[in-house]
Amino acid sequence: MNLCYLIANQVHLKRLKNSVPEPLQRRSSHDAYWQWQCETSPKYFDKFFDLSAKLRDARVVDIGCGLGGRTCSLASHGIRQVVGVDINHVEVVQAQEILQRLGNSEMRDKIRFQTVTEFKTSSKEESFDVALLVDSLEHVKNPTEILNQAHSMLRPGGVCYFSTWGWYHHQASHVGSIVP
Repeated sequence: MNLCYLIANQVHLKRLKNSVPEPLQRRSSHDAYWQWQCETSPKYFDKFFDLSAKLRDARVVDIGCGLGGRTCSLASHGIRQVVGVDINHVEVVQAQEILQRLGNSEMRDKIRFQTVTEFKTSSKEESFDVALLVDSLEHVKNPTEILNQAHSMLRPGGVCYFSTWGWYHHQASHVGSIVP
C-alpha cells in the first residue's frame, strides 16, 4: 500500500470520528450509554408520556430495562420505587453494578434491578402505579402477551406506557418479524 493512501485514510477516519454527534460518541461503553440514557430520558418521558404528574410517589416497573439508565432517570421524578426488569441476566448484573458506581444515593434507595425470573418469584403480590415498556416490545415474540402481563401488574387505575420504533425507522427492520 502506498504511504499517501494510508495517511489520507487516517485523516479521513479522524474527520469521521470528530463528526459523530456527542450522544453517539457516549455510547462507546456501558457506563457511558447508561449516563446518556439517564440524562436524556427525563426529556423523552415528559415529551411523549407527560409522566411528571403521574410519577409523584408512584411505584413503577420498567419492563425491558436493559442497562438501567432510563430506569435510573425515573428517580428524579419523585417516584417512591422503581423496579427495572429484563430478560438478559448479564445486563441486569451490569445495571446493578453501574447503579452502585454512578448512581446517587436517592437512586440507590429507590431502584432495584431483577431478571424476569427473579421478578416473577419476588413480586407476585406487588402492584404498580405505572408500567413502562420503552423500546422493548420489538424484541419479543408476542407483544400482546407482554402487554397483558404488564396490565395485570397494575393496581386499579394504574397506567401502562409503551413505545417502540416506528415502522419506517432505519432500525425498525426487526419489528416486522414479530408483528403480523
